[in-house]
Amino acid sequence: MATTREIIKPRWHDEAKTTIAATFKYTSDDGSIREAKAVISNTDGTNPDWAEIMDNFSTADIDANTSERIEHVTSVMVERDERRSRREEREIQEKLFDNKLVIFENSHIANSEDVDRKREMRKCENKMDFQVALIDLMIADAFKRAGIDLPAANTTWTTSANT
Repeated sequence: MATTREIIKPRWHDEAKTTIAATFKYTSDDGSIREAKAVISNTDGTNPDWAEIMDNFSTADIDANTSERIEHVTSVMVERDERRSRREEREIQEKLFDNKLVIFENSHIANSEDVDRKREMRKCENKMDFQVALIDLMIADAFKRAGIDLPAANTTWTTSANT
């Protein structure tokens, strides 16, 4: 049974251009196909694969294949990084949502009549803002339970040590 071999997209494997990476596609008479990837060097000048590549492809072809491969690998890496970033952001948002659920089940928060502050808590898009809004609600409710009017935001606090 005879087999034919095709060299697919040889590219430089190193910057010095002393090795070539290529895929060898073998097709049998029965139509079966197998592929093998190889890195070819020609240190002693006798490698027949190197000679065959150089006979069938110009260095410009190999340069173009190398550039195409670099662009492909770069785009794959960028896509992978973007997917990872989206996944991490989704996980952060899911954790924030879960935290909000737990907090809103707390009886002090659930029973708070301060709908405006609770609304602000629900709108928070990150953990820090949520924590600040939670503390704000808790302080406001504590003041209300103590019968103390909540001071204005621009209030300057003093203690007996400051007077």
